[in-house]
Amino acid sequence: MKNELIDDEEEKRKKGILLIILYIISILLFIISSAFTFSVFINSEDRDKIYNEVRVGEVAMEFLDRKETNIRLFNTYPMSDKEALKLDPFEFRVTNTGTLPLIYRLKLEEVPDNELKEIYGLERLPHNKVKYALIDKKTHKILKKGKINEISEGILLTEKLLPRYSKEFQFRLWIDEKAGNEVQNKYYVGKIVLEVNDILDD
Repeated sequence: MKNELIDDEEEKRKKGILLIILYIISILLFIISSAFTFSVFINSEDRDKIYNEVRVGEVAMEFLDRKETNIRLFNTYPMSDKEALKLDPFEFRVTNTGTLPLIYRLKLEEVPDNELKEIYGLERLPHNKVKYALIDKKTHKILKKGKINEISEGILLTEKLLPRYSKEFQFRLWIDEKAGNEVQNKYYVGKIVLEVNDILDD
């Protein structure tokens, strides 16, 4: 009888320990699952933010209404400036997120071949056949316009921006209406680059 009681107590103790172990394992699995889900969510958010925004020190450049940071000119045709200025623009915003005024610079750079696998093997458009316009989105004023081969050191704009202020731009690319058949099946892909030129004292 005594042995039976001891066996019953031992069995209960083993079951109790097993239940505790299963409980601990369940909690650990829940924590790991929650942490993984949170991590995936955060990483996705960070990736989208990185994709749509470029930061240089205290200045941020955000690309509006798109997830493509390159500006592509492909499968199009020569057109007049008047017609080109009606095209859907590439839009972006520059914001001074700091506490001091600064001088920033916008540049146009050509995207290298190794980043353009989908049009590998095609020829690039001659720069003297590609035109551009940089426009102040708020005032619709054309800030700079011409052919991309005429842009000195790729610089589109250099100007001052006060703390906590933003400025929105539109940018368009098109093929010069005077271009001939030599531009067929050729492409140009560029990107807007943000640089901080100087930070000023108040």
